[in-house]
Amino acid sequence: MSDNKSSIHKVQATAIKSFKSPLGKEVVVDENHADVALEYARKLDTIEGVTNDEYNALKRKIDFMILPLISLIYGVQYMDKSTTSFAAIMGLRTDLHMVGQQYSWTTTAFYLAFLAAVFPLSRCLQRFPLVKTTSVCIILWGIVLTCHAACSSYAGFIVCRILLGCLESAVTPGFVLLSAKWYRQEESFLRTVVYYSNNGFGTILGCAIAYGCYIHADSYSMEAWKVLFIVTGVMTIVLGGMLMVHIPDNPPDAWFLNEREKVLVFQRVKDSKQGYGNPEWKWYQFKESLIDPRTWLGFFYAFSSNIPNGGLGSFMSILLSDSLEYGDKKSLLMRMPGGAVETIGLIAFALLVGKFPYRIGISSFITVVVIIGSCMLAFSSNAHAQLAGLYLYSLSPIGMICFLSLFGSNTLGYSKKVTSQAILLIGYCVGNLVGPQTFLSTEAPGYHSAKIAIVVCYIFSLFCLFALLGVNYLDNKRREKLESENPLPEIENLEFSDLTDYEMPGFRYLY
Repeated sequence: MSDNKSSIHKVQATAIKSFKSPLGKEVVVDENHADVALEYARKLDTIEGVTNDEYNALKRKIDFMILPLISLIYGVQYMDKSTTSFAAIMGLRTDLHMVGQQYSWTTTAFYLAFLAAVFPLSRCLQRFPLVKTTSVCIILWGIVLTCHAACSSYAGFIVCRILLGCLESAVTPGFVLLSAKWYRQEESFLRTVVYYSNNGFGTILGCAIAYGCYIHADSYSMEAWKVLFIVTGVMTIVLGGMLMVHIPDNPPDAWFLNEREKVLVFQRVKDSKQGYGNPEWKWYQFKESLIDPRTWLGFFYAFSSNIPNGGLGSFMSILLSDSLEYGDKKSLLMRMPGGAVETIGLIAFALLVGKFPYRIGISSFITVVVIIGSCMLAFSSNAHAQLAGLYLYSLSPIGMICFLSLFGSNTLGYSKKVTSQAILLIGYCVGNLVGPQTFLSTEAPGYHSAKIAIVVCYIFSLFCLFALLGVNYLDNKRREKLESENPLPEIENLEFSDLTDYEMPGFRYLY
């Protein structure tokens, strides 16, 4: 936007219109089935004199009010999922009499429940107020986490893992949808990296809490691993309550924005062609998601890259303690550098995208680095080289961030967006539930087959990144050719018609 004066005009009611999409499809625009942002558009007054400086000041204000809280919640969510890994070397397996593959099933059960709940809860996020629904799930997840401390049997622990998996399935899709409401297409990636990088912070914080519980075990009236679950659960409950009262479901309802700023937020959303969402389920968008190659590239990428994530997420502490022979207490501390590598590496990556905007290219480069680290872990006999490989593996979330942010920015139509993200998270779940099963108890403490599986999975995920780059590039070229031959329609507030990316004129895929 230039510094010249511009204005945001009131929307005039329009009749049902139709036009040819950039891909030749007949598109019908009906305001009765449009994005809810259209309701806000009709209430806006004219604003003049908007400058780039004012837009940038508003963006900084949004960052300050939203990013810190969702980043902290995302970090705590990852910490909560890692508590079982910490607890595994704090007496959990012994106290609950786990044998064979039973410990692996504590993670697999979590992700089976995640898998079963991700689509219904994604639909709930569309149907009901986004932030309130997400907040309720977070508060309930914290309550279930504290209930882990009451478990005295393996069966009870598995039940808690199942409930936890169901509730946590709402967090990632909720935050991706939330980012799309507040940020432009080109801005959402950096913000996704920022809050996802807090997984590293969650690792560091979780290690510190677990270490504190471990060394003061004699001071408690219960086992140290139970104290760990109570502490992390209470933290989660508090953060869920803060989210509910602090962040509104839609930007025009924000308590921290004045009337002028609310209109400017609206204009930013209009520029990104995203809208605020539509509670109506549209089956044609569901079907379109199923035939979109991006949906399935996301699924296969999430599946392949999260087999290592599910395995190492559960067995990292055990590898450090038993395979690399650091012992129980020291292994809790040895995970901290991996968290630091993840946080610093992801933030550096985000800054690099500002200079070199081709995020898939950078993600592919980092994936090559992760493959090298995985080879060090799998094929080196030197303990220090294996440890370095584990730390390089900490950069692996960059590829998943790439897909999450591109799904948020490149997928239009709220039902299509919900469907595509749900399928991506199904791949994430299936990978994470398979991962722990590659760590066979008969191969302890080296787990050689699991380490080889990690290398193979990341090589496959690299091909998925290359394929996504090719699909987006070719589709943009096709759109440019077709739109040069057919003039774009001029329909007021077309951005709020809840059209898909296949239908929206002038839309271009980011890569």
